[in-house]
Amino acid sequence: SAFNQDEKARSKRSIRRPSPVAHRPISFSFGAPARARMDKMALLPPDYHQQVARELVHFFHSFYRFGSGSNVFNMDDPAYQALFTNVILASMIIGGVVFVILCVIVLRRCYLHIRSAYSRRQSMSTHSVEVMAVVLLSILAFSSLSGLLGEAQVDYSAGVTVDAMTNASRQFHTANRSAQEAVFTTEDVRVKADNLIVSFNQSDLPQQAYQLTIDSIRLYHASKELANKTYHLLPRGVADMGTHMEKGYFALKASTNSAILVVALSSFMCMSAIGWSMAMPLRFSILLILSVVPVSHTLIGVYLSSAMMTADFCVEPLNSTMTLFPHSPVMDYYIECPASATNPFYAEVGSLQQQADKVMRVQAALDAYARGHGDVGQRMKHDFLDPIHDRLVHINEQITQFNRSQACNTTQHGYQRATASLCEYGMVGFFSMWVHQILLCMLLFVAVVTIVLVYERVYLRELCDDMRYQLVSTYEEDNIEHIYLSTDYVEMAASVTMHDETREAWEHEQLVLKAQLIERDTVKWIVNGSGGDSENAGTDTLPEKPLTRVAGVDISFVKGSHTHACASIVVLEFGTWNVLYEAYTYVSLPAPYIAGFLAFREVPALSKLYNDLLARCPHLVPDVTLVDGNGILHPRGFGLASHFGVLMGIPTIGVGKTFLHVDGLTKDVVKHLMDEARERNTNVVKIQGQSGKIWAAALCGAAGVKNPTFVSVGHKMSLDSSLRVVEACSCFRVPEPIRQADIRSRTVIREWGTTGEIDTNLDRFNLHVQAPVDSTRA
Repeated sequence: SAFNQDEKARSKRSIRRPSPVAHRPISFSFGAPARARMDKMALLPPDYHQQVARELVHFFHSFYRFGSGSNVFNMDDPAYQALFTNVILASMIIGGVVFVILCVIVLRRCYLHIRSAYSRRQSMSTHSVEVMAVVLLSILAFSSLSGLLGEAQVDYSAGVTVDAMTNASRQFHTANRSAQEAVFTTEDVRVKADNLIVSFNQSDLPQQAYQLTIDSIRLYHASKELANKTYHLLPRGVADMGTHMEKGYFALKASTNSAILVVALSSFMCMSAIGWSMAMPLRFSILLILSVVPVSHTLIGVYLSSAMMTADFCVEPLNSTMTLFPHSPVMDYYIECPASATNPFYAEVGSLQQQADKVMRVQAALDAYARGHGDVGQRMKHDFLDPIHDRLVHINEQITQFNRSQACNTTQHGYQRATASLCEYGMVGFFSMWVHQILLCMLLFVAVVTIVLVYERVYLRELCDDMRYQLVSTYEEDNIEHIYLSTDYVEMAASVTMHDETREAWEHEQLVLKAQLIERDTVKWIVNGSGGDSENAGTDTLPEKPLTRVAGVDISFVKGSHTHACASIVVLEFGTWNVLYEAYTYVSLPAPYIAGFLAFREVPALSKLYNDLLARCPHLVPDVTLVDGNGILHPRGFGLASHFGVLMGIPTIGVGKTFLHVDGLTKDVVKHLMDEARERNTNVVKIQGQSGKIWAAALCGAAGVKNPTFVSVGHKMSLDSSLRVVEACSCFRVPEPIRQADIRSRTVIREWGTTGEIDTNLDRFNLHVQAPVDSTRA
């Protein structure tokens, strides 16, 4: 404290007081003429927002109703609701028609490359179309983002309205709860009074004890009358109505924000693609904008309906509110709250208070009687009179709480605030969003057509780059010859570069799918009564599930052909190896073979078989699928088993018969590892690359390490779990599910060889169970 006093004294000495003459407070004052001049300088009146809202209410209330004769707000009127449904449906149909027209334009120009004579004659040196497209896309992007301003007004009004409804519902719920608790408390008082009569002799009880019983019954009936009246008069479902409105607005807001963000993102992507002259991002942006077209047209109808409905409500907000609560005659008390109004439950509350006071007086008389009657009086006081007194005090508290909940000032203020925000900010916001969606749809149509024109030019430049001569390598000879290419031979250049374009597209798709790859267990599979020790940490928290069904998939090619094949899938019951389901189909593989991308040729056929299984026999869906191909043991770390597993979202295991060079591993290295395993007399050899990652495991049968199978992670399975499943399924060198699938596909191939005709319509399945298995038993 001494230190603080010294500091204060030092600060006082160091502060120099300003001179009152040199420093005078500056005050600004304007006279009436100055204020008048400032009012004239204002661009808008102070209440311009309210004036705009009133004009909009009048406009939309008198809006043409398409044959509907009523513009009175009434959500219980089917004709009134049908009007808005028809408006939304008409907007949706218009959006669908525009979407189809734009799809035809995009398909002809961007995929079929059907160009007009004008586009062929158009010079590729000018960039006027690109400049126009960039300007248009900039306008489109910023105009779409401007819709967030109108949405903010609607968001504010919706929040205020929901809060008001929630607070009112909480107030009504408090009143109901207080009335119900009063019933339970008075029931307890009545029971205690009855037990008092039964527990003592008539000689020990005064006359007040019988009066207490009668008054307790009257008290109970008074509380019942109050509870019944509150239950029937107070509105119910106010909070549910607010929640329903909030969910509906959330869906509308989410749709609007999604459309706005997609349009802005695709616009900026288009501008970047135009700057870099890239065709693929342009085409992707066109598809993104196309997806918004039907949504934006539908939102036009939604916002128009919302604006009309809000206008009808705001013309007579009190009457409109009453239509929402047709069975609540006391709503005018809570909404209007006139100064001369009385509590609608005044009589019932007064009766309950009067009976409670009467019972309290009788209880006090009995309490005085009990204090002068020794042990009998003490027992009477302790067991009955004191509990009755406590419950009477609790009843008075409940009455006080009920009276407090009946104050109408809070609900009136919340209603007025909600109505004002809805009829001002909500009305202006809905109108703004309606106009915004109309302008956005017009800009979207023009933008799609313009981007298609730009795409044609970028696509042509990407293929021929304004060159009349290109060097093309021929397939017949090793030398290079000159081939004359004009703008009419773009298809020839496209066919030559198809291989590179396909590889680029596959590389991108493969990277996208690989990002979703899961190389750990998502389920702890119980194999032969044991869950095993997984290599993943935290497996104790995984759900356990017994392995009941396993499947194998395989594709067999016709001898001498690389396009005709038979794909098969077989589902086996684990342990018994009984075939439950088998299916095979003809497969045509026109896609080119590119090293590292074999899955893109074979996965479509396997996906078809698996989807057919889901549709035909969902109760026979396998727990784990074994694929005749590698998983992550792949030059790009994403083989057929992983590709198929990620695409279908199912656990898969890769079982390969040949070793692929990855991570510095060669066949010689693997052979050396198998020789060491032979010396250790082990059947499993984990293959670790130079990076330290374990890519797969060589599984050798009882005959030794010659010709092993390579087990690798497919999807949603760890390597340890994959090994346990494959070992349990291996009666021979090849696991039984893949072996059965291979046998059946080769049987079909032999049938084709016998008949000399390939059945291109082959698509059959066999079900080997008598009755459907309960799908919930797993």
